[in-house]
Amino acid sequence: MVPSMRRAIATSPAAVALVVGAVLAVAGGASAAPAPTAAELVIMPLPQRALGASYAQFAPDAASSGVLSNTAVASLGTFSAARLKGFGRQTGYKLVYQRGKESVDLAVELLKRPKGAAAYLARKRASARAFGFSVRAGGHRFDSVEVDFRDGRIVGSVGVTLKDAANAAARANVIAQALRTRIDGVLAGRIKGRPVPLGTPPAFGPPAGGPDLTGMCVAPDDLPKGAALAAEGYVDPHGTAASFRRAIDLSGVTTKGYTLAAIGCDMSLERSTDDATLGIAALRAYLPTATAFTAREVVRPVGVDVKLTPLPLDKVGDEAFATTILVRGPAGAGQIGFACVRVAKVVATLAFQARAGTLDRTAIRSLAGTLAARMRARL
Repeated sequence: MVPSMRRAIATSPAAVALVVGAVLAVAGGASAAPAPTAAELVIMPLPQRALGASYAQFAPDAASSGVLSNTAVASLGTFSAARLKGFGRQTGYKLVYQRGKESVDLAVELLKRPKGAAAYLARKRASARAFGFSVRAGGHRFDSVEVDFRDGRIVGSVGVTLKDAANAAARANVIAQALRTRIDGVLAGRIKGRPVPLGTPPAFGPPAGGPDLTGMCVAPDDLPKGAALAAEGYVDPHGTAASFRRAIDLSGVTTKGYTLAAIGCDMSLERSTDDATLGIAALRAYLPTATAFTAREVVRPVGVDVKLTPLPLDKVGDEAFATTILVRGPAGAGQIGFACVRVAKVVATLAFQARAGTLDRTAIRSLAGTLAARMRARL
């Protein structure tokens, strides 16, 4: 996965990492070697003019672009910090161009050795297959395609997320070829200059003239005594009108038989109902496969068994679906789940982490219903 793509579902891979990390462990390492300078790395991603006329209306996304540290990549949940260390990944730089729900994501990542870069490339390609999608909904088409390649110790990635584009894969390949050529030009000293200016990232907050998402999201008051707010705030909307995220810690709940350890709630206000319909269709298409990939990847080379079970959410919101994920490894098992709900222009994702054993499916349905009713009441 390009480290800035499909950011709206980061809750699910992060939850998987928490569950799997509790029952398994990984390690890795590599030795250092000479590298391109930081000044060279940041000018490798393509400037907008090099993308072509089709992307003239796309603008740099300052909040999503910049230095791509191992900490930043690990925070997405797809590759653990230990896995990145094992590959010998050192650093990277990303540049994201955005137009509404559409984006072009460019990344260059530096590894210590070509062998490590080749291993990392293989896993990124597997990730791209798990996270990619092509859906039709609301009279529109929505595609997300990624192309990854290696140039010595550098792994380059191009991801395109496009609306109503019949040739998304071909477009991604053309941009990838241009990125490879530019990387070679920078390494040879033929291309010099400064990185694409990003400006100051905007402050994130409630949408102007729109509903406040904080009142829609599941809150500690919806849960048994002992539930506590862990974190919350408006986050980078990535082409939506606004996005809000809340994390709730349930370790203080003492109710007998209670199965939930933590809940994450992500709310996004789309710019239109059509965009919201496309958004939840994309989640339905790739969230299960992406979550299963993450569950296996985060603990490699240790093997785990991942079982996904759909959970019906009849008559919840305008559209809704849910899945539970059971991860079994040598040291035990853990379970997470997610529920996605759309009401009009708002799309919400709930992520659940179990304390032990299996999740209470009734609790998942109940909280999804509570969320949908609150969304409808505030729109």
